[in-house]
Amino acid sequence: MHAAIGLVLTRGLDAKESVRRVARALAVGPAVPLDEAAKDVERAFAALRSEGVLPGVRANGGPGRPAGPTWGRRGADAGAGADGTASEGDVALRLEYPFAEASADGAKLVVGYVDLVASGADGALTVIDFKTDRAPTRSAREEYPAYVKQVRQYAAVLARGGEGRPATRAGLLFTETGRVEWCEEG
Repeated sequence: MHAAIGLVLTRGLDAKESVRRVARALAVGPAVPLDEAAKDVERAFAALRSEGVLPGVRANGGPGRPAGPTWGRRGADAGAGADGTASEGDVALRLEYPFAEASADGAKLVVGYVDLVASGADGALTVIDFKTDRAPTRSAREEYPAYVKQVRQYAAVLARGGEGRPATRAGLLFTETGRVEWCEEG
């Protein structure tokens, strides 16, 4: 699912085509029926758009159909980046963003990947972790405390690390419902 969402964001593909390409690349069929997987991808894209993570996208553009400039690298290179980068206007997106940090006791190196980091022109970051689990019926904090802790850790690492700017938002995007559960402290 993550790779299919990435293809919608970086290549401008529609949801069904992105799911087909991922299944073909992995030489397997999707774990869920194609139409259902495509709906998850569409819901994820719509949630990112409605939550302001993807500004400047036409309301009628549909999933994977950005308005204005082609999604891709900033600058003269109009194609989407093979490295998981994309941009739209003043927002840069990074899929599967790597991070590393020493553990609290300094004995281990903690490494991982953030599913999506959006960086606005003002330097503000939005950190999103895609979740294909059943969406919470109450709150993510109650039903998925480990996920909430995880996405908060991602945001904290980026705030302290090489990005040098605080994450303004950290959220879990549940593809089943297309809802972002924002994970602010408190």
